[in-house]
Amino acid sequence: MRVENLSEDEVPQESHLQANVTQPFAVTKVIEAFVASLTKIAEGEDVKTVQDVTLKYLDDPGHRYWSGDTIGVLSYNTESDVDYVLERLELHSRCEAVCNVGIDPNITKKGVKVPLFVPAVVNYRRLFKECLDLHAVPKKVSKSGIDLTIRLIIMLIYLILAPNPLFNGMHY
Repeated sequence: MRVENLSEDEVPQESHLQANVTQPFAVTKVIEAFVASLTKIAEGEDVKTVQDVTLKYLDDPGHRYWSGDTIGVLSYNTESDVDYVLERLELHSRCEAVCNVGIDPNITKKGVKVPLFVPAVVNYRRLFKECLDLHAVPKKVSKSGIDLTIRLIIMLIYLILAPNPLFNGMHY
């Protein structure tokens, strides 16, 4: 992957970076909401935890959800996790630098592209806060060109974070 610094007048969008990207199984556009209440209905070792979630919308979305509907969540990594990664990568002093993300022109593999959920223009802080799941278990790196770049980045992050207490002593 190639990251180039851009001028400061090219500012990333203010909403969640993935809000305008087509989401899997999406029926509506991304709707901004927050959790108004959360109640555990069932939990246990041999039972999958079931929770009742009430969402509060900033604006009326004009869409109603019914039992059994699937809701996707675009979440954020915590500021402390993002700060830790930026420090470890020695990017903290440049975390607000706006960059152009693309594929390194020296890559010869065909079909390699930046995934849709990574914007072409972004600063380092928002890239780590909104686009990469810092707590996901790294997947086996496949030979597929579509997601190879992001998987390599995630594996690199885990190599850097291995001794981090954020991961409860687990090493990847």
